[in-house]
Amino acid sequence: TATVTAAGSGSGTPTGTVNFLDGTITIGNCSAQVLGGTPATTTCSFIYTNTTNNGDSITAVYIGDTQFSGSTSNALILDVSTAPLAVTANNKVMTYGGTFPILDASFVGLVDGDTTISENALTICTTSAIASSNVGIYAINCITTDSTYGPFAYTAGTLTISQSTAPVTVTASSPGAITYGAAAPSVSALYSGLVAPDTSIAGVTISCGTAYSPGNNAGTYATTCTGPSSSTNYATINYVAGSLVVGKSTAPVTVTASSPGAITY
Repeated sequence: TATVTAAGSGSGTPTGTVNFLDGTITIGNCSAQVLGGTPATTTCSFIYTNTTNNGDSITAVYIGDTQFSGSTSNALILDVSTAPLAVTANNKVMTYGGTFPILDASFVGLVDGDTTISENALTICTTSAIASSNVGIYAINCITTDSTYGPFAYTAGTLTISQSTAPVTVTASSPGAITYGAAAPSVSALYSGLVAPDTSIAGVTISCGTAYSPGNNAGTYATTCTGPSSSTNYATINYVAGSLVVGKSTAPVTVTASSPGAITY
């Protein structure tokens, strides 16, 4: 608001226009409104909506009329208070081994045409989880770098990683054939259905072996792996048996008849 006051007690009231300047740039104007008084004064007001130019120098310039000369006001420093902003990290959900979600935030208190998209471009959201993190709930925290707002109220969100629903199959290996009497070979677990970069099932103990023992007859014996039906990261674990072939011994066997002691006629 600019107030134009006559310098003396002469007759008349200032009329005309007042221009408002931000530095050297005219940002608006208004025509004086007669209020009267002694000495005669007039006022006019202008609403400046550009709230981003904090610290600029604002002046009012009265251009004068047929009776009064123009004049310029003292400069006032524009003091723009920042708007408070509430920043809430959006909750996210993913499946173990799935695509890691984009972390973003929602806002309350945006002004001057700012949008959720434009403000997210100035916001950093982080979590301790990575794409290969175990099933669980992880905090998401977002911080904006937009200095045109403040103070800020931050609310954390959560990233929930759920179990993989794809079944994992554990197949007992089928060692090469052995011959009768040989020691039992080792049996290992073979996995299918794991998500990258897993090569085994974390936190799970799986035991593998065979029903064959040295001395058992030649034939085909099952190899098996046993363990839990689910794990922290996998909802379903299935087990498939393998086999071990025990062949006949190829070593020749000689059967020698005994020779009893001599007898007499």
